[in-house]
Amino acid sequence: MLALLKMIPIIAFAGNVASKNDNVKSKYNHYINLAKAVVTQTEINSLAKMIYVDSLSDEYLEEKDFSSFIKKNMQVQKGITRDLSVDMFGMTYKYTKDEGGFTVYSAGPDLKYDTDDDIYSGYEF
Repeated sequence: MLALLKMIPIIAFAGNVASKNDNVKSKYNHYINLAKAVVTQTEINSLAKMIYVDSLSDEYLEEKDFSSFIKKNMQVQKGITRDLSVDMFGMTYKYTKDEGGFTVYSAGPDLKYDTDDDIYSGYEF
């Protein structure tokens, strides 16, 4: 994941150089969003796994406590200063729970929740 984050500035530079061409700019944006989606999916998978492990000891996370849970359990790698409760697209991660399980999700590249490009992971209890 760190390697992907390191590639974003390189891709950004290449995109800036090539931004005069609309076709190249479109492909550039596609690859930037793809890299962001991969990092977001990795983070969501990690969050879901941590929540599931806690549920094995009968500690069920409530939706209102999700933001605090992220801040307590997600560790920032050295050199990364971003808020990990926000996905790579700048949107807050969401968490829903019902009697059957839970889902952690991101709005995805379109920045709208409950659409086809949402990125999610979850477990059943």
